[in-house]
Amino acid sequence: MPLQQQQGLTVTRLAAAEYFFFVKDHLLSNTMAKAIIMRRLDGISEDVFPERRR
Repeated sequence: MPLQQQQGLTVTRLAAAEYFFFVKDHLLSNTMAKAIIMRRLDGISEDVFPERRR
């Protein structure tokens, strides 16, 4: 793979990571969104680990 392509790929990955963390921080600063996300994560973990069901 040519160096120029590799550098382009890395820059794209960094941009995607920065965007992801920006969106995540923005969402988690919103209490309502945080509650929804946490509820979704609880639901997912219950699907993956049925023994954790309350």
